[in-house]
Amino acid sequence: VNGVSLSVGSHAVTSDTTGKYTITGVNMFAKSTLKVASVKGYIDINPVTLTYSGRTATQNIGLKATLASTIYLVNTTENKDYYGYLWRLMVPDQQALWGDSATYITAMTAVNSYATSQKNNVSNVKTSGKIVKLATWTDPVTGNTYQNVYAVPTSFTQTLAGVASTQQRIDYYIDINGFYHYFSGNDQATINQLVAAVKAAS
Repeated sequence: VNGVSLSVGSHAVTSDTTGKYTITGVNMFAKSTLKVASVKGYIDINPVTLTYSGRTATQNIGLKATLASTIYLVNTTENKDYYGYLWRLMVPDQQALWGDSATYITAMTAVNSYATSQKNNVSNVKTSGKIVKLATWTDPVTGNTYQNVYAVPTSFTQTLAGVASTQQRIDYYIDINGFYHYFSGNDQATINQLVAAVKAAS
């Protein structure tokens, strides 16, 4: 996470764009507290215990994105076609269907490139209504049933052959082991059919 403020006494730093940070000049013989100020959209989920090994100490800190922040990330990455990031946020059961991120990224990139050439795309993806927590829900892609799934009304602009219209859909999210993931509405068989059609057309 970028922009997290961390400090030990008067020694303060900010994490870089990859989430890394280094604090120097700390007295290893004095009792110290590592303070972490989570950025907007994240909450601290781990108590911080700092253990020295020689003159250095490494501390990884778990920050959990809030549901609202995760939804924003998914919508933003979909708008920008960042398929690698979408893969990371996808429910693990759906990731397993693809096998690895490279396969998913290659397939989605091929479909998107062809759609763009035909002046077809999806843009302006955003939350458009009240989020509802469902007691149970069955994923149409995997057939698996889950508990405590969040249904998120979403609107987007769909452009077909250059003609734009506003569309609505429901997206689904779940907390797995302390982190939110989204359910992709695209199953692998359908995407593979689209990829085959793209190859045939080109």
